[in-house]
Amino acid sequence: LRDEMEKLPGHGERISLAYRALLSREPDPEEVAALESYLAARADRPREGIEQILWAIMAGAEARFNH
Repeated sequence: LRDEMEKLPGHGERISLAYRALLSREPDPEEVAALESYLAARADRPREGIEQILWAIMAGAEARFNH
């Protein structure tokens, strides 16, 4: 999933793919804004930023209790 996300041109597209793949839904606007900011702050290490948001989504309550 990380490799597929890296191929996408924008943070919004990457975040949307992560949510669809991990939670089977589109992210809320607030989620997109928070994660876009997170990825932008890690522009010097985008791979690690992507990995971190994937772990955060998987470790969240929604993934643990609903999936």
